[in-house]
Amino acid sequence: MGHFFDYHGDSSPYILSNTSNLHDISTHDSELYTTARGSAISLTYYVLCLMEGNYTVKLHFAEIVLTQYNSSNILGKRVFNVYLQEDLWLKDFDIAKEAGGVGRAVIKTRSIHVKNNTLKIRLYWAGKGTTNIPYIGCYGPIISAISVDAGHRHLLGDIRVFKFSEIKAATSNFKSSNKRGEGGFGSVYEGKLKDGTIVAVKQLSSRSKQGREEFIDEISMISSMNHVNLVRLVGFCDHKRPCVVYEYMRYNSLSQALSDKGAKGRLTWPVRVQICMGVAQGLFYLHEGSNVQIIHRDIKPSNILLDENFIPKISDFGIAKQNQNRKTDHTKNIKGTRAYMAPEYATRGCLTPLADVYSFGLVALELVSGKPVRQSFADDPNISVFDKAFVLKDMKGDLLDLVDPDLGNEYSPEEALRILNVAILCMGSCPPLRPTMRETIQLLEGRADIAGFQDEKRNVNKEKVLADFQKLRKALLMGETSTQPFVTETFVTESSVETESLITESRAGPSTQPLETESFVTEITELT
Repeated sequence: MGHFFDYHGDSSPYILSNTSNLHDISTHDSELYTTARGSAISLTYYVLCLMEGNYTVKLHFAEIVLTQYNSSNILGKRVFNVYLQEDLWLKDFDIAKEAGGVGRAVIKTRSIHVKNNTLKIRLYWAGKGTTNIPYIGCYGPIISAISVDAGHRHLLGDIRVFKFSEIKAATSNFKSSNKRGEGGFGSVYEGKLKDGTIVAVKQLSSRSKQGREEFIDEISMISSMNHVNLVRLVGFCDHKRPCVVYEYMRYNSLSQALSDKGAKGRLTWPVRVQICMGVAQGLFYLHEGSNVQIIHRDIKPSNILLDENFIPKISDFGIAKQNQNRKTDHTKNIKGTRAYMAPEYATRGCLTPLADVYSFGLVALELVSGKPVRQSFADDPNISVFDKAFVLKDMKGDLLDLVDPDLGNEYSPEEALRILNVAILCMGSCPPLRPTMRETIQLLEGRADIAGFQDEKRNVNKEKVLADFQKLRKALLMGETSTQPFVTETFVTESSVETESLITESRAGPSTQPLETESFVTEITELT
């Protein structure tokens, strides 16, 4: 990063070379230090697709640039910082000083434990050393080579690194007829590799401002996971327009299958049940089955791919979030698709795995109804599928009215009712009353009673909710929530005004007592 505004040389200032004036460097290693990568301000390197474990990082340096200047420019001095995983490793690092002179090699070694599948190395010029004397020159960071060793093959495994020319050839130069859809950060194309393997290629959009960061996250995250209901990564291409290569899914996405009449005919009831269970199993793996808890944040039909056997594969991990300590995360950087976003996350940035549970409930409802949950009915344009599900539930109506008419009588009423009731539980507005994905699977399989589960959830969470509101009441009386958010396991607020509004909305009935009355705690207990 950074430009050399005063550089007027013939060669690039970003790729530096010097074949002379190397000292005390073996013939075997001399070629390594005759060139270096340079930048005016910063250099950042990512090592992707690492399994969790210990790695040895070696940075190879040699000052080969300042030796080219004459004696009048002897004041030239290069000083920069080196960061490893955003932690300062080398402060005010001077290559020539550390090596004992110019043209000499110096190797810096450090061991590090990688947890999030990605190793980040950053060299940053912080404005020290030479700034404008000599007038022309390169005084930002330079590096000759980097090596990362795990002692075993953890870096890429079976994941392939493609050249951009290979990607272009596979997709016929991204031919429009090969385009299969739009992902969160780019277009998806069908491609054919040289060995005949059919793949799906997602190319990052040039319009995406934060796309590259998500691209790196997606590569790192999915490369470390292995589950039948998660899309398999074939490889990637790190280019100006980065590409991710996945296994090919014959029937594209669930969204396309539900909207296309030809494909929808293949979505028989057993297939829909299989898809529902597969998505649930995939989410359970993300939440509890991997080393680090992962919250997808964008579960929706277009991110659920279907292979030739209609086995669902969760895809598009660009905005997935790792929850290292498995605690509630509160963020203002809200990402995802609003129509499928849990209310506590959409409005307050409160993120837990229960946000994915909410989205799963919407997907399950779409599977049964055959239409988008926000779509209204032809005979009643003012009510959506989502609304009707809750109306029928509250009014003790027949939930089977929601079943896709295209199925006719070719479905199991018992299974349909079970899926719909579980979906409504998952879509509940109160996060603590939603089932976890483990509990969701038990309910879907009939290993747990839905009515009994609801009663148990209310009883278990009653004391928790009451305790949280007692903390909130005390904080309000002490004036602690006027500028800072008030955070509990059941809710998060931005201010005392919002807090009061939140409590008012959470109570049943229009005649709510003021917040400061003594009956406050009693009323909350009755509500829970």
